[in-house]
Amino acid sequence: MKVIPITLCLILSISNALADTDVKSTNINKQTTTNNIILQALLGGEAAEQYNKGYYYLTGKGDVKQSNSEARKWFGLAAKSTSPAVRYKIGRLFETGTLYQQSYLEAVKHYSYAADKGDIYAINNLAILYLNGTGVTKDIAKGITLFTRAANRGSVEAQVNLGLYYLTATQEHQSIEKALKWFTAAATDNNPVALYYLAEHAFAEKDYVKAYDYYLTSAQQSNDNAQLKLAMLYGKGLGIEKNREQSLKWLKEAAKLENKQALAMLKSMNK
Repeated sequence: MKVIPITLCLILSISNALADTDVKSTNINKQTTTNNIILQALLGGEAAEQYNKGYYYLTGKGDVKQSNSEARKWFGLAAKSTSPAVRYKIGRLFETGTLYQQSYLEAVKHYSYAADKGDIYAINNLAILYLNGTGVTKDIAKGITLFTRAANRGSVEAQVNLGLYYLTATQEHQSIEKALKWFTAAATDNNPVALYYLAEHAFAEKDYVKAYDYYLTSAQQSNDNAQLKLAMLYGKGLGIEKNREQSLKWLKEAAKLENKQALAMLKSMNK
């Protein structure tokens, strides 16, 4: 998935991102299909084919030889399409500086087109640009409106981003109640970030059993912060029976993911 001052890392929509896959999914009910005829009908047919050809030339996948010039040719054609899913992906190319020189203005142009057509991935990423004032005039209210629009349509990334915003916003806009609402919505999809923050809230409320459950589910999805907290719960016997072996196990798991606190704790233990 980016940022607001108080170490807030917002989540970009990349599950449908360019330069990692060809066009295989849509934002229609989060469904995917392997039927090429249905796929082309949903994505705009020719536009999806143009994008896919660009992707194959960019990566050298399929039966083609890698060629940036051919990739630009096909992506250029796809960029003129009316397919929101394809235009979102073109926006990702420009935002990440993949193949093209990085251009937030171009990213905003393509995201805006796709967002107007209802693409939830584009809406989420456009919201982040507005919150940060990247490629557009900073407009927090518009960013939140966009996040809410995508979140209400089932974008887990947008739900988490709203939770993070309301959790860390200035006192005037901060709302723990709203943060928990959106984290809870994202947690129904087992999002590890949402689960971690729900665990943090439960821990602060001294509901250690609930905190343990949330931390565990998040930790099992490689969230290093949750793994670190899980090690602490096992070490102190909070919400779960005290277990030194389990505590050490999760501490090592967090360290594998380069968690600085876990690494420091293990180094101290080995002295």
